[in-house]
Amino acid sequence: MKYLLILLTTLFSLNIYSQAHVGVMGGFDLKNEYSKLGVGLNYMPLSKVMIGGGLMITPFDVDDDYEIMLNIKYNLGRFNVAAGYMFHEMPDDHMGMHMTHENHNEPYIGIDYKLFKNKKLKVFYNHSESMSTFGLMLPIFNIGKKMHMNHDMDHSHLDNHVNSIILLNPKGEYAGLFRPPFSTSRLSLTYQSVTQD
Repeated sequence: MKYLLILLTTLFSLNIYSQAHVGVMGGFDLKNEYSKLGVGLNYMPLSKVMIGGGLMITPFDVDDDYEIMLNIKYNLGRFNVAAGYMFHEMPDDHMGMHMTHENHNEPYIGIDYKLFKNKKLKVFYNHSESMSTFGLMLPIFNIGKKMHMNHDMDHSHLDNHVNSIILLNPKGEYAGLFRPPFSTSRLSLTYQSVTQD
């Protein structure tokens, strides 16, 4: 029973902050001189820690080149610092006539900066032994709970505009629906219309 309680407490505490972000990114590899496009997924188990992964390809300059990145990020305000491991295939000589591709697996470090306080656009830099990529990333959507860093915010203005109310009869059957905004006169009229036979 003790272990079950510990497990449930751990899962509940992680779930308080959990959120995932899916985004797109584009960049330029400064060492190898080619462009990259990609998608990424970051999972946020804690308010300042993200575990993520991404896939980048080089569709314009080199055929069949890719990078798969796994990382952990720590939030420092508008900055995120990252460390991770990269699996990628890259050409030995991208300027030559006879290109061969080799698989490279190596650690990397990175940093990203949120350009605008109220916007999601970020600039990033990732560095490893074989690449130095500078680019932009943009989260497209979030999955999970919305995190509010300011816990003193007043959300009472949403009480009248967010949810609908379902009316059930004494048998538990659907009898009607009240839609926002709620006011005494509207609630009364809707109730009267659904209760009249």
